[in-house]
Amino acid sequence: KDLEMDKKRLTVICIVILFARAVLLVKGLNCTIAQSCSECVQSGVDCIWCSLPNVTFHCVQRNTAEARSCGMNAEDRVSNFRSDEKKPLSNKTLISPQSAYVQVRVGDSVSFNVSVMTSRTYPVDFYILMDMSSSLRDDVETLKNTTHKIVATLLNISRNYAVGFGSFVDKPVPPFIPNIPYSTS
Repeated sequence: KDLEMDKKRLTVICIVILFARAVLLVKGLNCTIAQSCSECVQSGVDCIWCSLPNVTFHCVQRNTAEARSCGMNAEDRVSNFRSDEKKPLSNKTLISPQSAYVQVRVGDSVSFNVSVMTSRTYPVDFYILMDMSSSLRDDVETLKNTTHKIVATLLNISRNYAVGFGSFVDKPVPPFIPNIPYSTS
């Protein structure tokens, strides 16, 4: 009985080892099936091209013994970003850089910064729509008291602004509105 248990354990261990080797083989397989340098570097971010004449595979996985043996004969293209124009932001230049060149390998990523500035003369329309029902009476008072702050904030954004106010009552019947006579016409 112990012998059968040991056989089962050994079988499970062998299956796990074979599975692990298969995963490693498939992971590196993308590299080994490439037939040219171009195909190789497009196969994945981990593939490099070895231009040495007497190697089994020219396309090999990075950080392996085969890749290290290539030394200076390895073509390992890296993703990069280059911008041609970096004008300072002004009223005429609202985005920087104005043009860029990005080269990204399959499976890789590139990060870069883009600066954006709003023009002080760009028109800004700001419209406030307020529910005038009784349940929001406190909010109406808050809006009245903070209108000057809203205008000051808009002045920091643009000199060319317009502010509009509108109101509505969702249910124009008591208790949602004050109990005073009014005309709905």
